[in-house]
Amino acid sequence: MDKILKHKTLLMVLGAIVLVVIFIGSGVANRRKAEEEQAERDRLYEEQMAAANAGTDGEVSDNLLLQMQSDLIADYGKLPDGYIWDVDGTLLSLGDPDMSAEEVVYAYLNGLRTLDLSMAQKYSRDSVVLDTYESYFDENNKNQDYTDQFIRNMYREALLSFNVKGITNSTVFAEDMQVFTVQVEMLDLTDKEFWKDDKIELYRNLEIYDSDQSDSTRADIYLYDYILDYYQSPDAATRDVEFDLTVQRYPDLDTGWLVSVDTDIDNACRYADGRLVVSYINEMYIDEGRELLESLDNPTDVSGSSSEETEEQGTEENTVAEEPDIEVE
Repeated sequence: MDKILKHKTLLMVLGAIVLVVIFIGSGVANRRKAEEEQAERDRLYEEQMAAANAGTDGEVSDNLLLQMQSDLIADYGKLPDGYIWDVDGTLLSLGDPDMSAEEVVYAYLNGLRTLDLSMAQKYSRDSVVLDTYESYFDENNKNQDYTDQFIRNMYREALLSFNVKGITNSTVFAEDMQVFTVQVEMLDLTDKEFWKDDKIELYRNLEIYDSDQSDSTRADIYLYDYILDYYQSPDAATRDVEFDLTVQRYPDLDTGWLVSVDTDIDNACRYADGRLVVSYINEMYIDEGRELLESLDNPTDVSGSSSEETEEQGTEENTVAEEPDIEVE
């Protein structure tokens, strides 16, 4: 009897050992399989990333993006409605398929002129204007100097000044691409004359700052504030400009029309092709301002004599003229 019990016990122990071995082996196999599957997913993801960053054409890139969305969502989080993730973690809008290309152009411009950047983003893709404006507030630009701040504020005032007059021309280049020429009234950043009525006051203040060699930035800050006050005033000059805007649809993503090229607007708001009026006023102060102030403080007559010398000469002449009337007792 004891032998039978011992035999049964031995069989149970052996069976348990076998089960443990099988369980461990199965766990190892499952873990190895999971690691291999994850490695394969990582390899495919890296291949997709490499292909997307290799400058492949738009259709292939969009196809890859669709395939990568689950991985991108895992990396960057839940998507808002109407968007997908790009490979760098930026949002790409799918637009509104029910809107015409013209409606998208007006909606996009309305978003810019009201600084409703979420609206502008909804109706655009790869917008240079949005990239520029967002870069002014990027955490990497914490150490902006006064010139950077002025350009940022000028850019904002230019956008806020937009008065869209209408579409003047349109061209269809392909089934999914059109170009619209839009006329917009905006702040005239080319105007270099608006400060002339305040010229003497500006020159005198610049002279004060110029005399303080220890703080050369005060003069620039003074001019930046003066110019921005003018740009924000109702008296600021405006001009009509025309922008070419490209709108596209992306069939692989089944998007609506999206503004894809807005470089003209960015150039106009940065005044990229011109010289800022700050530089112009500073140059005018050096070229004529100092001499003008000196002439006002020390006026001269035609002969080159100062007013005090002229006054003294006039007094002497009057004295000489009056001498014959003096009676001598």
